[in-house]
Amino acid sequence: MSYFKGMFIMSDDDYSQTYWPKLSQLIDLLFTQSEDAERSAISYEEMYSCVYKCVCSARGPQLKEDLMSAVQAHVCSMGQRALEKQHSPKDYIEVCLRAFLTFNQAASTLFAVFQYMNRVMLATSGEDSLMAMFKSIFVHQFVSPHLHKLIGHLTEAVQKPFLVHPDRLRACVQQLHSACPECASASPQLFARFVPGVLPPAELESLPAYAAEESQLQRDLRRHPGFIVGDRGRKRQGSPGGLDNVGNTEDDDSIGGPTPRVQQRLVQAVEDIEALEDGFQQPMV
Repeated sequence: MSYFKGMFIMSDDDYSQTYWPKLSQLIDLLFTQSEDAERSAISYEEMYSCVYKCVCSARGPQLKEDLMSAVQAHVCSMGQRALEKQHSPKDYIEVCLRAFLTFNQAASTLFAVFQYMNRVMLATSGEDSLMAMFKSIFVHQFVSPHLHKLIGHLTEAVQKPFLVHPDRLRACVQQLHSACPECASASPQLFARFVPGVLPPAELESLPAYAAEESQLQRDLRRHPGFIVGDRGRKRQGSPGGLDNVGNTEDDDSIGGPTPRVQQRLVQAVEDIEALEDGFQQPMV
């Protein structure tokens, strides 16, 4: 490489044998999640310098094309690994979540390393930022082909508790929404469980419908054979109306007011309290 009036003159061999191999190695390490020992051998300052020299020597368009091709190849590889696990909801969700996390970390690092090229692109050609291009590749090459199957497995995992760890399930839904917010329209109720603001806000005109829905839910619960009316959690086992009398509606005072039997118990309780008070008021000998 030689210099001419302060500008770099980079030959094809310099680019293909010296500069791009270093950047390509960085991309491979980021997407394959190599060991820290291998990654520590990469100097990010040196990588930024490589990008700067490539751009200053008018290699920016070629560098951008090679970068996007490398990112696309790794994203396609992620998709192939996910397809291998598509018949196991737990493994499939785990592989997809790992792909989301790996891509986000790799894209953030690459955006920082190629920041100078990104600034030049925006200033000269008005193209989208590199991060927008990275996300577009990921959505088209990974999210879109796997969206239907991933939502199906996520819905199944929600319906079967602990099929997938709750933290991993929540993280996968949130990462999917972060990568492609439009995906929420495919299953609004699923995304609403883990992502706030997915469903449309409540409107004043809809309040009667919400009240009717809540009333219907309460009626359905009361008809359910395992539903216990009233708060019996503080009653001791064996006491009237306690756990020994679950399902006995004779003492149930939550519908239609207290029954005669309950009224009798209340009167007896008041008499017992008055007797205790009289006992405390007697002078001690």
